[in-house]
Amino acid sequence: MRETDRVPAQVRIVGPLRHVRMAALKRVVIPHLHGYWETDLTALAAAVRHLPWVAAVRAERIWPRTFQLDLKEQRPVVRWGETSLLNARGEKFTPADDVHEYAGLPQLSGPEGYEFRLLTAYRRMAAALSPLGWHIARLQVDARRSWRLETREGMTLVLGRMRPEAAFEGVARALGQLTADVRRRIDYVDARYHHGFALRLREPATEVKHTQAQHG
Repeated sequence: MRETDRVPAQVRIVGPLRHVRMAALKRVVIPHLHGYWETDLTALAAAVRHLPWVAAVRAERIWPRTFQLDLKEQRPVVRWGETSLLNARGEKFTPADDVHEYAGLPQLSGPEGYEFRLLTAYRRMAAALSPLGWHIARLQVDARRSWRLETREGMTLVLGRMRPEAAFEGVARALGQLTADVRRRIDYVDARYHHGFALRLREPATEVKHTQAQHG
């Protein structure tokens, strides 16, 4: 038996952890711990990396019997569907716990494999709409590959299946030429036309004035 085998093994966790639970770490780490030199650090790091909230991990040995794990947690930028999140690289992860804490994030949804494309489109669309007074709440691609966008301000923009991103650019340019008052009244935009789009406006708010009668 080597001298290091007589010293109890220790695992040191480095990094601010908000979502990764110690119980979950122990569950995946302990089966991979063997002797100081026998432990496969690559396999250990891979096991930890499979935890939903772990974005990156580095495993190293520290003499005489310590294994150090440097962890970086996922940072969600948008929701994906009802139960998943996307990080800044468009990578999907699905925590075991509820994601209600991130209910305020924009929600994207689409077929498997659309994560990065939709996140990229969302960023471009958000940058175009924000100066016009709109902020994206949802960007969805349905099973027929038809695109639909909804804003927090209550506007719905249907982009359809044929060149949806090009259709968006045309709509955004045209809407930018309208006055702010008209833009605030836009309720629905249908961009599924070959040579333009249709829009629906809300009725302008009716101002009601009340004059108190004066009695002599």
